[in-house]
Amino acid sequence: MRTIKKLNDALISKIAAGEVVENPASVVKELLENSIDSGANSITVEIEKSGKKLIRVTDNGSGIPGPELHLAFERHATSKLYSENDLFQIKSLGFRGEALASIAAVSELEITTKTDQNDLGKRATMKNGGLIEICDIGSTVGTTVICRNLFNKIPARLNFLKSNTIETNKIIDVVNRLASAQNHISFRLISDRKHLYTTPGNMNLLDTVYSIHGKSIAGNLARIDFFHHDMHLWGLVSNLQNSHSNRNMQSFFVNKRWIKSPLLSELLNGAFFHILERRRYPVAFLFLEIHPSSIDINISPNKTEIKFKDEKSISDLFNGAFSEFMQNHSWIPEEKIYPKTNSFELEITEKQSFYEKPNAYETLPFNQSKDYDDKGGVQSSFESILSDISVSGETGQNKKSPIATQETRKKEYFMNLKIIGQVFNSYIICEDPATAEMILIDQHAAHEKIIYESFVKQLKNKAILSQILLEPFTLNMPETEKTLLLESEKPLHFLGFAIEDFGPNMILVREAPSIFPMQTSISFLEELKDMILSSSSIDSMKSEEMIYSIAVKACHSAIKANDPLDKIELVSLLSDMDDLNNPYTCPHGRPTVVRIGITEIEKYFNR
Repeated sequence: MRTIKKLNDALISKIAAGEVVENPASVVKELLENSIDSGANSITVEIEKSGKKLIRVTDNGSGIPGPELHLAFERHATSKLYSENDLFQIKSLGFRGEALASIAAVSELEITTKTDQNDLGKRATMKNGGLIEICDIGSTVGTTVICRNLFNKIPARLNFLKSNTIETNKIIDVVNRLASAQNHISFRLISDRKHLYTTPGNMNLLDTVYSIHGKSIAGNLARIDFFHHDMHLWGLVSNLQNSHSNRNMQSFFVNKRWIKSPLLSELLNGAFFHILERRRYPVAFLFLEIHPSSIDINISPNKTEIKFKDEKSISDLFNGAFSEFMQNHSWIPEEKIYPKTNSFELEITEKQSFYEKPNAYETLPFNQSKDYDDKGGVQSSFESILSDISVSGETGQNKKSPIATQETRKKEYFMNLKIIGQVFNSYIICEDPATAEMILIDQHAAHEKIIYESFVKQLKNKAILSQILLEPFTLNMPETEKTLLLESEKPLHFLGFAIEDFGPNMILVREAPSIFPMQTSISFLEELKDMILSSSSIDSMKSEEMIYSIAVKACHSAIKANDPLDKIELVSLLSDMDDLNNPYTCPHGRPTVVRIGITEIEKYFNR
């Protein structure tokens, strides 16, 4: 029988470190919070090998007095609170007094600090929780903390870390959110000796967002500002041109502390539910100022979760704020006309409303067990998606038999129809002499399916027809998104895109799929980027997402209702329908063709 024993201090420190130090990003978060609490107005973050090799945080704050430096490494030693009552009036970011002790327990830690009251600074060195030395050193006012070889002595923890790219992106995300919250501070971020950005620190949230996320995000934000009782909600929210397919670009700050809140997320997305397309979410940087006694932030070790004392008042605040916000802003999307690329006249006009996706859509991960091609070779994870997308718009493992396939359908059925004309500039009326039926074709749905099947066939054959752009276009995005997109360069080439690095926050697109108009190609690439971000890599994406995205782009590229077509265009459309595997439904499941027998028509005339 095992006996109960008190743990030694070294083991206790490592257990405590496991609660606070989950990964390199959590180290950066704790060190940045200390720098912010010190009153710094300039902070530099440097990392190497995603923070596993080196994390250096330098600030120009007040510094740590020399006689107190050794206490900074003690657990539950802090300058942020002194009594139990202070716990319910917390205004600082840090307050537990565990950060430095926890970090020191799992790394090699060095602190150089100086106050404006001292001529010399102090340097303290620790290794795996043990204090090695404290000595005098020449230094400027402020503090520099260097964390080396994180988890080096705990290989089990090291093995649980993700790839360098993912861990780096987690760090960048932490710095992004803290820099947005503390926009009076200038943040400088360097990764593997590469400068990523510097924020201005001019107390302007929009300027800070621009520095971090670029023009494409900052240029489509509107200010929200609302008071309700003793609460204040303010920040920046996107317009319709800047929605995303995930919630990654939503940040919530309570008393300038970044938090994760299902309540606030639900209230924000609920306000946009009837405005944005399904599976689209607004970009938001929202700040809630509330009395500290109305919240409890002492519910998780990393201090990213909070409890509200009165959730109904929070709901009333959001409802009032967004009701006023919606009234003060126009929600009519601005559309642009781009050069026509097909034999048909294609226009980017109003957004289409989409019917629910076919039930045949099925979640299929890219990274399945090994898939083999026709020659017995192993397919890549990305290539396995191609066999899971059928031309008819269904995933390969759940195909349903259409009314008549291309093989069983009469050859050149649609071409043999007698074209009567076009009604309402939206529907094509034909006659089938063989069956004495009137055939009614939805021109938009039919052309949408033609574009969809054409693209999917090219995709399955790994022969996407791309066009070299006479004027390559650039995409502006945060460095985290750019890194993941560049890592997916080869799979994106399968989809017709040729991209390359074009400097900080910029990607250059030199080739795009020829089947889509320019604006649709840009939108398709943006959606692929969002899918990659939500899945960490293109190999983790789902065939459902790919099918839906292609279907939407086909819809945007297709002939619209109210588009007049001449005889040549009508004949071309019917000829293309004969080449379809399933011409009877559009990619969203709506019918493209309706037939009305002569007997049904005669009933209307009492014959």
